[in-house]
Amino acid sequence: VLRRIDSRLRGLTWDEVRASPDINAYLGRVARETPHLSGAGLVGPDGRLVQMSEPQVPPVDLGDRDYVRQAPDGTAQSYVSAPVVGRISGRSLFRVTRRTDEGPAGGVI
Repeated sequence: VLRRIDSRLRGLTWDEVRASPDINAYLGRVARETPHLSGAGLVGPDGRLVQMSEPQVPPVDLGDRDYVRQAPDGTAQSYVSAPVVGRISGRSLFRVTRRTDEGPAGGVI
């Protein structure tokens, strides 16, 4: 799933990702079509949430979260976080993340 999302971002800048209703709709489809996924999001190099699978993207800084800080650089490996309470959902969950490789540089899926 992470690789598929990264491939969809190929050739885009973070500004284009942020402004794209198509990327928002794509993330929503991926979340709905993947039974074990409760949502999908994209975090820019500054640690701020850029896009997500929900229609409205709140201004949230996730730069202090381990799943953003510790996502491996320069590799397609994933990082699995410890359980955290989501800042948007308020639910206890864990995140599986990786750095963008094909999409815009420096972000986290």
